Amino acid sequence: MKLNPFIIVTLSLLFACSENNTDTTEMNTNNAEINTTSVAEKTSFFMPNHQTSPIVKNGMVYFGSWKTTFCSFGEGTGHLFAVDVQTKKEIWRFKPKYDVGSTPVFLNGTLYFGNGELINFGSKPVGEKGVFYALNSKTGEEKWKFETNGGINLKPAIDGNIIYFGCHNGYLYALDLDTGEEKWKYKTGGPIVSSPIIADGVIYLGSDDGYLHAIDIKTREMKWKFHTDSNNKLDFLGGVLTPGISESIVYAIRHAGNYLYAIDKKTGKEMWKYPAEGETIPTTTSGGFQHSPAVSYNNMVYIKVHDNALIALDEKTGKQLWKIIPDGGSMHNSYPYIDNNTIYIVNLESIYLYSFNAKTGKKNWQFKNEGRIFSTPVVSNNLIFMNSLSGHLYAVNIQTGKLDFEFVPEH
Repeated sequence: MKLNPFIIVTLSLLFACSENNTDTTEMNTNNAEINTTSVAEKTSFFMPNHQTSPIVKNGMVYFGSWKTTFCSFGEGTGHLFAVDVQTKKEIWRFKPKYDVGSTPVFLNGTLYFGNGELINFGSKPVGEKGVFYALNSKTGEEKWKFETNGGINLKPAIDGNIIYFGCHNGYLYALDLDTGEEKWKYKTGGPIVSSPIIADGVIYLGSDDGYLHAIDIKTREMKWKFHTDSNNKLDFLGGVLTPGISESIVYAIRHAGNYLYAIDKKTGKEMWKYPAEGETIPTTTSGGFQHSPAVSYNNMVYIKVHDNALIALDEKTGKQLWKIIPDGGSMHNSYPYIDNNTIYIVNLESIYLYSFNAKTGKKNWQFKNEGRIFSTPVVSNNLIFMNSLSGHLYAVNIQTGKLDFEFVPEH
């Protein structure tokens, strides 16, 4: 059983986004109160800043690279790459208008991804340009593009013939898969810092307005929205991150927030919450929960806090089952990836990839790479893939933790 948690929120770069077309169907949440006072009173900390992560399809691995020297983490090329897993050779590269921002998704020979202007960490979002692309997966040729007035850097989701993605103007966009035509859009009360997660005809989406939104795909209207904590000990709060989801529960946290919330999928009512308070939180960090969302797997939910701990909870009760603190430094820039009862996670400061038993938390192995990793790893066959800010691709054997191959793009 595989679970890709859609990860896309780390400590790096910031984007902003505005709408494009005016002749569209716009759905908003004006029929329900949006209280953004608590957001406005604090310095809003926009954190949908996860590097594009790899995907593997039909013997090819696709991944992006930022052209940046942010924090001296290494400069990439700004391309989306296609690399043959068997030959380890580059097949093609595509240079979007801006740096690659989102992890691509694949369907029927087409890759879909978004990008946008680069914004320095800690600044207000001022970038106002971005493009969403559809590419031929074999050739890298552009099929269509949809331009916005701002960045798009979170993984999209597909349902039927529609692809959905969030944007920093506060809109969720719905585009036709074949043509890129905008079908409709839904407005939240702040920049969207979440990938859309679709289950049972409902889109679950976090926003910087402090709410988790549940949107009915058929009616295009809000079913419910859940307000997360609006205060912490610092001068900012991030947005509600990509939700985790199980059969009956959706899990929501806010970057630097105080609680992990377990919410009934149908009603939007709180079932339980788990506090970050009491965990060892360094004064130099934002406090509370990290940039990573909760991930649900086999009746357990996994979450990270700012003491660099990975915690496993019972998904029905919120009771802590185990807690581990790896010895390699900060883990706050990657999401957990779970495959076959193994949880994989990378850290930032000491550039390790870890493999843990998902049930017990026991470490299987750790691998040290040569570049800073902001992406979420992904497993295909017997290899786990991850890419660095500098554009290096690593393939590690999941049994031994040894490097199988490394791809370094030519600049």
